[in-house]
Amino acid sequence: MDNTRVDYSELVVAIQEGDQSRADELLQELIPRLKDYLRVVMKADAATAEECVHEAFVEVLEQINRDNIRNEKYIFSYLLKSCRHAYLHHTKRQYKFDSTDDDHSPDYLVEPAQQYEQLLDQERQRILKK
Repeated sequence: MDNTRVDYSELVVAIQEGDQSRADELLQELIPRLKDYLRVVMKADAATAEECVHEAFVEVLEQINRDNIRNEKYIFSYLLKSCRHAYLHHTKRQYKFDSTDDDHSPDYLVEPAQQYEQLLDQERQRILKK
């Protein structure tokens, strides 16, 4: 049976006390588990999983530094939720970016001067039709 750690409360204490070596040691164990979670459960690719874990950890680190973590015993669960949230947010941004809607396609993005010219052309066409 795999004897993996579930309680990472030492990580919170190490960060709060500035024990960089202990924090690094725990992170080397924790980060691959978070990436695996995103890859297996959320079906993320490796690059996306890495990006989302990094994003989630930065947010959690800020919360630890602000002393907003009330029960460090649940830090692993909090990190999992943060990773999942980061992944869902990432996929939502990707969906909007990859949208095939013609109005938002990069082919239709033009410079402001071109936009002005197009508006004038449209106005001319409207006047000619009248």
